[in-house]
Amino acid sequence: METLSKHRTLLIGLAGLGAAVAVTWLFMSKRKKMHVRKVGKISQLFLYPVKSCKGIPLQEAECRDYGLKYGELSDRHWLVVKEDKVHVTARQEPSMVLITVTCDKGYLTLSAPGMDKLDIPLKLPTRNSIFTCKVHGNEVMGRDCGDEASRWITKFLKNVQMYRLVAYPDLSPLLLLSDASLEDLNSKLENKVSIRNFRPNIVVSGCEPFAEMYSDHGGS
Repeated sequence: METLSKHRTLLIGLAGLGAAVAVTWLFMSKRKKMHVRKVGKISQLFLYPVKSCKGIPLQEAECRDYGLKYGELSDRHWLVVKEDKVHVTARQEPSMVLITVTCDKGYLTLSAPGMDKLDIPLKLPTRNSIFTCKVHGNEVMGRDCGDEASRWITKFLKNVQMYRLVAYPDLSPLLLLSDASLEDLNSKLENKVSIRNFRPNIVVSGCEPFAEMYSDHGGS
């Protein structure tokens, strides 16, 4: 009986192995039939560490499930929040686009016209308050960057109510735009616009206008 049991176990094991090989072969054979077609090439990359502030042009970046990442910086990882915990963008405060963001030696540095530079540690102290922020109707938890950052942002934006700068988990999608789409749009406008008006992460060249909207792997 023991020998029979061993044979049965061996046969089951071989059957399982055969099934795994068959599935692997089927998957690989289908992959070989996949047709890859070049639709364009990446011409520019941008990362926006603070939502609605100036972007940082890049030569390379890591593409993650929740947006771009470069070194210690993630795309749109920081945002400005009002006292009612609703986030603020350049739609409400156009001057935000004048804030320049850099990163060096573990610090995020903000600079703006008429302001001293503000250094914020990338790793915030755990004693800093936790905020529940509203981002596009969704509630996300973020860590406050402190009173000094709050005073700096509020002073530059010349607002009566206090603003807070908050770091929150990566929740940013990728924004893809093509040079051809911009050219098509500008051909219909009296006043031309720049690619940076749309704050894309990835700019593609060599494709038809609005091809990024109909791609199987990106766009809307």
